Amino acid sequence: MALEVRFSGKIRKRKRRACEQKEKIVRAKDGAGIERMTMKVLVACEFSGTVREAFRQKGHDAWSCDLLPTEVPGQHICGNVLEHLSDGWDLMIAHPPCTYLCSSGMHWTTRGLRDPILTEQALDFVRALLNASIDKIALENPIGCISTRIRKYDQKNSALSVRPRREQGNLPLA
Repeated sequence: MALEVRFSGKIRKRKRRACEQKEKIVRAKDGAGIERMTMKVLVACEFSGTVREAFRQKGHDAWSCDLLPTEVPGQHICGNVLEHLSDGWDLMIAHPPCTYLCSSGMHWTTRGLRDPILTEQALDFVRALLNASIDKIALENPIGCISTRIRKYDQKNSALSVRPRREQGNLPLA
């Protein structure tokens, strides 16, 4: 089955993948009048609603999923994210709990003060997220055992830091 996509007045035909056949592709025009596709976004392990709402403001069909109820009313799945990984998402941004994964907490396990099975369970959860059948996956977690036990990170820019924007002029802080 072919899908017509317009870019700069030209028509190109693309074949749809099996997972996209079920999905309704929504077209939207941004402020500059450029036509773009909206994505179906899953923000895993987020109950604050901050990332979800940022994607919704850009016109995407964004959902958050966590075991806890959301702090901000909106599209939120209260439950186990692993049960919803095959719901036809285009993008997943995952924030798995770092308690048993990050370097700052691993000293409790290495000193024998915490059961190492908890770290193994946390790593299994991360593996399940990374192996989901979703085209675009971003996993956010501090430096820890994920990079040594599962795989190295794909992107890292130590010079990059996210800072709050100034109220006037929307300029980054110096």
